[in-house]
Amino acid sequence: MRGVSPNADVSLRAGLSPNDDPQIVMDEMASWSSDTLAVSHLPLVPGLLAIIPGVGSASMRINFVPGTIVCIEKAGDKQERDWKLSWSESP
Repeated sequence: MRGVSPNADVSLRAGLSPNDDPQIVMDEMASWSSDTLAVSHLPLVPGLLAIIPGVGSASMRINFVPGTIVCIEKAGDKQERDWKLSWSESP
């Protein structure tokens, strides 16, 4: 990771295990003020996307298979709680 982004803050976080409650991550997302990469596994990711304001219905079109990556962005003002699905890729 340091070779790609030498100033990145890398840490393990609670709430990202496959069977954790997606609301844990949703609550933390409100405090994110910069680009953040969160890594988890199925079934947490589709469950999380389903509850994110502005993303839920769009995420239903994604074919979630192992290795799927999804990019979401805050919509409008960085202080807003609404998000948008920017892109996704599946292997």
